[in-house]
Amino acid sequence: MESPRFATLEVPNIPWVIIKHRYRNQMLLQFPCTDRSKDGATPGIHYETVLTACAIIAGNQFGKVHLERDQPADEHTVDLKNDDILPGGVYRLLIDNTQQNDYRTVKNFRDWQFPHGRLPESWTAAKRSFARIPRKQDVCAVSAKTTSVYQVSILSNLEEEWWTANRMSDVCNPFRGRGLKNVGNDMCLKVDLASAFRGRE
Repeated sequence: MESPRFATLEVPNIPWVIIKHRYRNQMLLQFPCTDRSKDGATPGIHYETVLTACAIIAGNQFGKVHLERDQPADEHTVDLKNDDILPGGVYRLLIDNTQQNDYRTVKNFRDWQFPHGRLPESWTAAKRSFARIPRKQDVCAVSAKTTSVYQVSILSNLEEEWWTANRMSDVCNPFRGRGLKNVGNDMCLKVDLASAFRGRE
């Protein structure tokens, strides 16, 4: 299978978390270490975030993915709690109940199928929490800032086919717009984040 293509990220002077295929010398994911442990000493990434990303590229194998350190020894399985910080370094992705020598991965967003009815528990818990909070306009979804905020589409018009094929209208209020025009496809970001987000296209 063709290796995923990676955008060039300019994030100087910080370590990275790199996830490799367990049985091939193939990089699957990379994360700049923008999180910190509780004592502030260890840069890394929120562990559950990494596991969720790994599960997605493994074909929505939520609850079935594990990591091990990419070191020359028999066992280096990572043993962390979901809210712990995974330190920078190179790790290998393991998936439960896979063939001994291989597993397939999703190489890009358009090949990914939305997991209707199989969402990670943390996502469904967040959805229940957000449902109790009135939706605020002009508040950045990432930073919660209220100044210099712009509305952006989560999926661009280029993803109309993916939206339709994955029945995304099933999870959106049908009275608040059709297709990618639905408000469920909108979010607000402050100007610098909005510019970076739009630049992905």
